[in-house]
Amino acid sequence: MLAYILEEPPKAIEGADPQQQHTRGHTIPFVSSEVFSSEIPKVISQFFFDTSLLTGTQKDDTSVNFDETDSDEISQSNPELFAVMMHFLRNPNLNPVLAGYFEKLFIVIVGIYPRQTFSFMYTTNDGIEALTNMVANLDN
Repeated sequence: MLAYILEEPPKAIEGADPQQQHTRGHTIPFVSSEVFSSEIPKVISQFFFDTSLLTGTQKDDTSVNFDETDSDEISQSNPELFAVMMHFLRNPNLNPVLAGYFEKLFIVIVGIYPRQTFSFMYTTNDGIEALTNMVANLDN
């Protein structure tokens, strides 16, 4: 489902049904974005595998503290799906529609996982690269 909002839809095939092309290029990415934006705990928790969301017990993530415990926390979690999401920013010519869906998902994740998100962004090579690419793509 993440691929629908991060990957460019396939090019139009001659003779293909225009409705199917519209569905793949617009409807499915929109619906995928809406599912992520619904903040369903079992869906969003997959980005950092935070089991506290699955049990309904939320940790206090209101303050960001970049000390050693945060670095340890991110290495003990499993942010691989989040790293895959950040690779979207590597493309120098982002699709503006997909960039909007990416932004929407990023905002949801930051809202739920501020400490893990910023720990990833500032303490890992993938995160630093993503931050650099994010700034480079500000016009999208």
